[in-house]
Amino acid sequence: MTDETKTPHGANSLHSANSLHGANSLHSANSLLAVDHLNVRTPHRTLVSDFSLHMARGERIGLIGESGSGKSMTTTALLGLLPAGVTADGSVTLNGHAGNLLEAPSLS
Repeated sequence: MTDETKTPHGANSLHSANSLHGANSLHSANSLLAVDHLNVRTPHRTLVSDFSLHMARGERIGLIGESGSGKSMTTTALLGLLPAGVTADGSVTLNGHAGNLLEAPSLS
């Protein structure tokens, strides 16, 4: 479940239900996928602001929101496929492996 809010620049941004209801690091230790405080930006605009979610093994998550709310940019950032000029920061861990997937070396 997600909730949309407006950023200071007027752009929509996505926030997961977990971030709105206080997901914590104990929960992330048991998560298959843990996304904490994801921000996606261009040099002039924030596209996704402070997005967090934790997904346990066997769970399914759907991102819903208006056109332009950041759904595609969120998933593109998680896959490490952002276009040139777009950056992401925050923390993404998969299956409890040490390290931040956002800091993984690029394949290009």
